Parts: sequence; structure tokens; C-alpha cells
Amino acid sequence: MRTIRKSVISILAKGIGLLLGTTVITSCDKGHEEVLSGGEEYGTPSVSYVFKGTVTDENGLPISNVKVSFTSQYQYSGAPYANTDESGEYSIESGERTSSSITLAFRHEGYADKDTTIKNSQLVFKGGDGAWYEGKATANVDITLKKGSAEK
Repeated sequence: MRTIRKSVISILAKGIGLLLGTTVITSCDKGHEEVLSGGEEYGTPSVSYVFKGTVTDENGLPISNVKVSFTSQYQYSGAPYANTDESGEYSIESGERTSSSITLAFRHEGYADKDTTIKNSQLVFKGGDGAWYEGKATANVDITLKKGSAEK
């Protein structure tokens, strides 16, 4: 009777061990798709950007409520954006994976859309850690929007 009990306990223990082992292995694979679609990985170079500026019309008057959005080559989450205030001023900040350039898009109803691309080589990065964080770049980007429909 004792040998049967030991055999049953041994079989149950092996079954539980197999089940737990399988669970651990499959749970380690979760999130793999996110990494492949552009999520952060260990050792990914990163930078911080701060862009400030003023948006005016062709007469030099400030335009309020212009949507200023930020996109980069490796962006994997929603694009950061800001709206200009009553003085036409904006400030937008984002931490990103390092890419060769970023694009600021300016949108306001009644005005032609305007995109401007800024290459990393045009920026000065300060405060990098000498490892994966390359530092923070701050730049002033003033834009003039023209009345009318989207630019081509």
C-alpha cells in the first residue's frame, strides 16, 4: 500500500512540476511581439528632445491653438503634441530611441499644413551618460503658416 501511495505521489509531483515548468517557459515569451514591433529593449540608445518656438501667420501675428506634433523614425507610442498658446508659443518634449531625424508637424484649420524635419546632426546633445543615454537637445523652431489648404 505504501509503494502505491509513493508511486501516486511521485507521479503527481512530476505532473505538477511539468505543468509549472511549462507555465514558466511560456510566460517568459510574453511581450516578445512588443519588442519586435519597436518597444524598448535593454541597451537601446535614447535621447531627449525639447523644441520650443512661435507660430505666426504671414503678417507676423501669433496663431493660437496650432497643433504641434512630434514624430520620429522609431516612435512606438502615440506622437507627443502641444498646442500653441495665445502668444503662438509652444513647447514640446519627448524622450525617444535615437533616430537620424525627427519631424515637427504644424496643423491648424484655415492654414496650410507645415512639416519641418530636423536631423540629429543639426542638434547639440548635452548631459549624456557616456553609455546608452546620448543626452538632451533643445532647439528653437519658429514657423510661419500660410492661409489656405495643405501644402504639397
